[in-house]
Amino acid sequence: RTLPDILFGVSCTLEEAAVVAAASLPFEFALNALRLTEGFETALYAAHAGRSAGDLLNRLAGPAREGLVEVSAG
Repeated sequence: RTLPDILFGVSCTLEEAAVVAAASLPFEFALNALRLTEGFETALYAAHAGRSAGDLLNRLAGPAREGLVEVSAG
């Protein structure tokens, strides 16, 4: 039995696996990391998305100005 089956009574199987294209890595990183309520280190962005931490900070500048995300040092 799978966890979804145990928790929700639904079965789920992995039907296909796909490699994420390098151009999609920043977006995929954001989908996962930006939902973390305790935040994440910008170095993780560089390690997993293959782009600089500065790239991430530039992308977050607009949403931060609008109060959608909080960017802090440390």
